[in-house]
Amino acid sequence: LAQKLSVAPEALIFGNGSNEIIELLVRTFLSRGEHAVVADQAFVIYRMIVQAAGGRCTVVPLRNYTHDLEAMAEAITPATRLVFLANPNNPTGTIFFRSQWREFLAAVPPHVVVVMDEAYAEFVEDPEYPDSLSDIGSDRLVVVLRTFSKIYGLAALRIGYAVGRPELIELVNR
Repeated sequence: LAQKLSVAPEALIFGNGSNEIIELLVRTFLSRGEHAVVADQAFVIYRMIVQAAGGRCTVVPLRNYTHDLEAMAEAITPATRLVFLANPNNPTGTIFFRSQWREFLAAVPPHVVVVMDEAYAEFVEDPEYPDSLSDIGSDRLVVVLRTFSKIYGLAALRIGYAVGRPELIELVNR
């Protein structure tokens, strides 16, 4: 997988689906009372895991059935540790585009971990879909979630993975 994605093996972590990795990310980067930003009508697990860890969520309404990245960036506070994005979004199936992603990343403070959930990325054909993997080494803390469950029809096997800077992945592995 590292070879296929052109990343170091240390940039990968595997889990029992994306759910387990989401839980590990929350446990690693968010302490009780800290904050996460999520979109309304996105994968409900984001909110559930943050709340189970004693965190608080700001839920940002969708705009045109997709993530309102501008409003999500504005919802970030000094207590924000994580932002969860699903692209394509589940359940709406909508996407946001490369230019919106670039503007969003520029607006995110450097201490915030941006979790880009791309469980359905292999189904996207739009040329303006962001290449979030290219932002792993940027000055922002980006972790990309992917899964074998959707595109390969392995839902019963629950095999998910995340790609991030090796130092972030090493923290999650602890």
